[in-house]
Amino acid sequence: MGHSLEDYKESIVLSYQYAFRLLLHLNKKCDCCF
Repeated sequence: MGHSLEDYKESIVLSYQYAFRLLLHLNKKCDCCF
């Protein structure tokens, strides 16, 4: 397969960081929503 547990964890961390940045960006654009 070529996917080790470390690669898997790293991709999860990256996707979480991306989602978190996206949430922060949306939060800044629309303060009234939160």
